[in-house]
Formats: sequence, structure tokens, C-alpha cells
Amino acid sequence: MRPCLGERVTDSRFHRDGAFDDDTLQPLLDWSDLLTAENPTDLLVGLGQAMRPYVAELALKQFDGDVGETIAGWRGGPASTNPPHQVEIGGLPHWRLSIRLSENAPQMVLVERALMAVEAWRSARQGLADAQDRVDARTRELDLIQALGRGVAEARDLDTLFRCAIELLQSAEDIDVAVAAYAVGRRRTVLSMESRPLDDDTRTALAGQAIQLLGWADDDRPATRVDHLSGYDDTRGTLVEWDESSLVVLPVLRGERIAACLTLLPSRPAGEGALRLCYSVANQLSLHLDRILTVHEAEADRFRAILDSMPQAVLLLDGQLHVQQANPAAIEMFAKLDMPLVGSIEAVLRSLGMFEATDRVRCGERNCESCEIRYEDDRTFSLSVARLNEDRSNEPDMVLVIGDISEARQMQLQLAQADKMSSLGRMISGVTHELNNPLTSIMGYSQLLRAAVPEGKVAERAERLESEARRCQKIVKNLLSFARRREVKHGSVSLNEVVESVLALMGYQMRIDGVTVETDLSPDLPAVVGDHHHLQQVLVNLLTNARQAIRSDAQSGKIIVRTRLHGGEAVIEVEDDGPGIPEALRSRIFDPFFTTKPEGQGTGLGLALVYGIVRDHAGTIEALKEARDGACFRVTLPLPERPRRTAEEPEAELPEVEVGPATVLVVDDEEPVAQMICESLREDGHTATCAHDAESALEAAQERSFDLVIADLRMPGVGGEALFELLTERHPRLAERLLLTTGDTAGDAIERAGARTGCEVLAKPFDVDALHRAVRKQLIISPDERDRSEP
Repeated sequence: MRPCLGERVTDSRFHRDGAFDDDTLQPLLDWSDLLTAENPTDLLVGLGQAMRPYVAELALKQFDGDVGETIAGWRGGPASTNPPHQVEIGGLPHWRLSIRLSENAPQMVLVERALMAVEAWRSARQGLADAQDRVDARTRELDLIQALGRGVAEARDLDTLFRCAIELLQSAEDIDVAVAAYAVGRRRTVLSMESRPLDDDTRTALAGQAIQLLGWADDDRPATRVDHLSGYDDTRGTLVEWDESSLVVLPVLRGERIAACLTLLPSRPAGEGALRLCYSVANQLSLHLDRILTVHEAEADRFRAILDSMPQAVLLLDGQLHVQQANPAAIEMFAKLDMPLVGSIEAVLRSLGMFEATDRVRCGERNCESCEIRYEDDRTFSLSVARLNEDRSNEPDMVLVIGDISEARQMQLQLAQADKMSSLGRMISGVTHELNNPLTSIMGYSQLLRAAVPEGKVAERAERLESEARRCQKIVKNLLSFARRREVKHGSVSLNEVVESVLALMGYQMRIDGVTVETDLSPDLPAVVGDHHHLQQVLVNLLTNARQAIRSDAQSGKIIVRTRLHGGEAVIEVEDDGPGIPEALRSRIFDPFFTTKPEGQGTGLGLALVYGIVRDHAGTIEALKEARDGACFRVTLPLPERPRRTAEEPEAELPEVEVGPATVLVVDDEEPVAQMICESLREDGHTATCAHDAESALEAAQERSFDLVIADLRMPGVGGEALFELLTERHPRLAERLLLTTGDTAGDAIERAGARTGCEVLAKPFDVDALHRAVRKQLIISPDERDRSEP
């Protein structure tokens, strides 16, 4: 049964119970419930049920141009032959509502209400969709910001920070170019990250936007580094034209100051959401930029403290060789060199010979370079150059570490010279030991020959032989004096003897160099207190310098050595007729490592060592200004308060005691020496037996009684000291009458052997007279008396 016009219908959930239109008695639609429909079909079902007594069917079409498609429909009302009403609904996409009313239905009112319901629903749904889109967009923004926070939290430098931010923005928004400009300390960076090809003018213009905001001057503008974004597409055309209004310029603040700038050129104009995301990214960049720069500044302070504490000069240079940073050692070094560290220091590096190594690193040929530089003959520098930022820029920063190693190199030369002299000393010691044995034989046999044939040619020849042997003995003694390594021992020293010993050693070299040496020695000069070896070293150095000075200026010359007493002090003067000492250098001649000789010909230590030795002897040394031709050095040494006996004064004579013939055992592995000793003893009335090793000597001592044993200290197998131990065990009385001999006079073998055995040690080479004195002493002094006479 079809309801009448005035009948109330309340079976629809889309109208409020008891709510009717007073004029038409039709139910009022409940818009809040109607708007909850999920889709157009639910909407038409609800609308049809609410208007079912008067609506036969509903249909909703969506049009794309002229083509329409039914997207929803409802046919739950009474059958009707009325034609449908077509109602256009605005908006996109275009909709058309078709309503077929039942018989006797109020047409206009129902059509309007249906239209209002559909438009209200569509508007509400669009609002909900827009709101959901905004919520989704904001959620994506927050997710991106969280992802950015996680990514940049691990960044330790601004390069990584901006790369991370730009890559994240690229993943959310399609960006053609992003240009970041920032500075760390004095180092400025402009980074262009691109997703498509870009021409140089466009890149320069975009970089200029960021640089302008930071207020950088054009001459301080760094070269732009170019990187590709992860989505780089080289198939896209080169970006040449762009709309400046499309730029998004993001200042990155640190406090109230703009510390960096990020310029974005999106592929399409940025909307509200994109701008909101960009500014959120800028805020995140500000936070982490401050964190990174704070850490960098703390590290820079530590780095500065390290640089300031370094003794080497350290320079940080840019690609144009401008000094970006210099430590105090560098400032002091270049101030002493009178070379300013202002502007480009290319000229300074060229003058020091350091430019080539620096340029190789600057041009990228090498990442680091190390070398030594010789400067003005008397200075040596070590140079190390390295790149600081590898291949990150076309204008790399470099660090130069420069050390003044002049003293170290001179010290190396000194050590090399000392090592050479030490090796020479060891060689001389070995050679002299071998020479002392034959010299002993030569000196002994020449004296025996003279005693046997006191007159005639044979006697003259024997005397000449002895004289030459004594000359060799003196040469060996002088060589040993310089080769021996010993402690400083101060005692009475005759300066005249020092002069004579040194001239005996250096005479041959002087003669072949054409240098004549004259002496003017005071015969009454008292002895001084000092170390004989060190005073020899003083004279050797002064004579060597004089000889070299003469040879540098002429083929021959003259040196005068004087000794005299002046003002209660002993004086030695060494005067030469060489080129002399320039007045400008006079104040520096005693400085360590100062030399006027060519490289490799002098260490600059000779006069410094002389100065030190003389000072240790409480004396003075000076280069006299009044020397007319050449140079004159004067050494002045104080005299002792009480005169001391010099080492060269003769020992006290032995008492005149009659010594009868003795039986002597001679032990020496050198047969000529042993035979010479035996023959000499026999000439003196003694009975002598030879043994050439310790075993033979012990057998001889077992077979017969001896009054004295003369044994060499160094023999193959059992030496003199070991023989003393064996005699002490087997023949104690004979061990107490043991005279040791040795040719090993280079070291302290004599002192050590005497201290260990208590025996007298006779140094080779010795003559017959020295041998007879030593034997007589051993036979005169009993063991008890000898012990009491020892100090």
C-alpha cells in the first residue's frame, strides 16, 4: 500500500525520530548520519531509504569528458513510470544524479533535497580526504625529519651533514640542484649536488645566491665542488634556464649568525608541505652544525696547542701558498731569516730551495714529500710537505713542517769523524802492538852489536840502527798517545814536551805540504797542571788549522810555535802567514759548527773543542788582532802554586847494591825478542833460559830453580797473568819474582796487569839498559820490600 502524502515514514536511519517538516510532513534528513556513508553506493542506499515512499530509484554517473560511467545506484522504492530527473553536480570529477520519483511525489522539493544531500556528502568526503592527505603529508615530513636526525647525528663534518640532508630532501622532493655553502675555520666550501646535467653559468649563479647570503667577498670565493645525487639522470637535458622565483634559499643559523646556506632548485615549484619540510631540515641542520663546529673548535684549540708546542716550524698553506696558520716556531724562524710570511710565500720558498717539493704536492704529483735543504752553506733544513684534504678540492690545503737540523747534521759529522778516529785508534793499537815486538829486538840487538864492536863502520851502523829504532819508538808512542781512549787525568805537563811530541807526529805532513814549522820554546818554562793528551789535542787542532789556512791561499808558508812565561802564566802561541781571519768572523770562530771551509772539508768543531779544553784547564784562548800577516792564536794557562815534577823527569836511582849472577827464565812467543833478552842477560853475567809458551815455562820451572821469570803479558793460550796464577799455585816464591813485558800499550793493559798481579810491567819496545834496570830492581828488592814500597 502506497503511503499518503501526509503519512509519516520513520523507517530510515538517516532521519531523526519525530523530526518532520511542518509544511510537507516529510521527514528531515539526518545529515550527520548521511555523511558517514563510506562510498557513493552507501550514500544512494541511505538516501533512497530515507525518501523511499517518494523515490523509485537513484543513479549516479561520473563523466570523463562526454563519456559517463555509473558509479552507484539504488532501486528500492515503489514502481514508477515517471521519467527520471537529471541533476548536474559540480566539482571534479563531474557527477550527474538521476532521480525517478514515484507517483504524486513533490518533485522539486525531493530533487533539491537529494541534490543537497549528494553535494554535502561529496564536500564532506573531499574535506576528509584533504585532511587525511595533510595528515599523511605531515606524517611523512615527521618520518623524514626523524630519519634526518638519525642520519646527521652520526655526521662528524659538515660535508657529511649537508650530503645527508640533501639526499633526504631529494628522496622526498624532486630536486634538480642543491648548493651548500659553509665554512670551517678559514676553510670555505661550496658544494653543488645535482640530479641532472647543469651548465657552468647556472651552477655559478646558484652558488652566488648562497655566497651572497653569507657575505663572502668574490676574491675569497672558493671553487665549487660538484657531486651527483643518487638519482642523477644524465639523459635529461642540460639545465640552462630556470625561474629565480622557484629557488628555495635556506639560511642555516648558529645563534643569531648565518653560518651556512642551502639553496635548492626543485623540478617544480615547492608547495606548502615542501617548504615546511625544507625549513624543518634547515632547523635540524642548525642544531647539528653547531654541534660539529663546537667539536671542531675544541679540536682546533687542541691542534693549536700542539702546533705551538712543536719545536719545528709548521705552516698551513692554501693552494695559492698563502699562510693560513703558523706556529710560534715558524714565526721565529722566518723572522730570523728576515723573510715575511705575508701573502703568497712562493718567493720565500724559492729562496730557501723548498718550492719544488712543495709544488709537487700542490700539483698532486705526490701526496707527501720529504727532503733536506742546504741553505747558505751553514744551515740545513728538513722539509716535510703533505696534503691535508687529499682530492677533495682543486685547491688543496698543505702542511709544511720545517726543522733546522744544522746542529744535528754537524753532530752526525762529528760522530762519524769520532767513529772513524775510534776505528783508526783500534787499528793503530793493533799495529803498534805488532811493531813493538820487532822494535824491541832491533833496539836490543843494535845495542848488543855496539857493545861487541865499539868502533868502526859496524859500530856506526849499529848506532844508526839504534837511532832509527828509537825514532820509530817515539812515533809509535805519539800515535798511541792520540789513539788511546782514556779518562782525563791532570798532572804536571811540560808544554815544551807537548810541542815536541806533536811536531814529531805532524812533521812529515807539514813538510810534504810545503809548510815550515819554527819553534821558539822557553827552556825555563815551568810545568803546568793539565791533561797531557788534551793539551796535545789543542796544539794539533791549532797547527792543523794553520796548515789548512796556508794551503788555501798559497803553495807554501811558515808556522811559528812559541812558549814563554808571561805575567806568571804559561803561554803557547801558534802563528801562521796564511790569509788571516776576517774581522767580521772573528767573534764566531769559537762557535760550535761554524766553519769557513767548503762543505765536506770541515765540521766547525776544531776551535770549539780547543776552546772547551782550554777553559777546562782554567785558561784562555784568543785570536790576536795585532797579527799582521795571517793569524796568531794565544793559549794562556795558569801555573800551579807549587812546582811539580813532570812525567819526563828521571826516576830515583836504585841503591848501589851488588847483584850476583842470577838464573832467569824468559817466556815470550816472539822468538827474536826472547833470544835478544836472553843474550842481553847473558852479557850482563846472568844465566838465561828461553821458553816460547807457558807450558814450556812451567816444565822448566819444575826441572830447575830460577831466581827470576820474565814473561810476555800476551801470548797464545796462557798469557802472563794466567802464568802468574799457575806459578802462585805451584811455585809461590817464583811468582813473587815475575817481571811482565808487553807490547800492548794502547789501552790500560799495563795498569790492569800491575794491579791484578802486583808485578812490575815493562812496556815494549825497551832497550838493553831499561831491561837491565828492571832486572836489577827485581833482584835487589825482596817481595816484602816491594809490598811496602807500593803506594
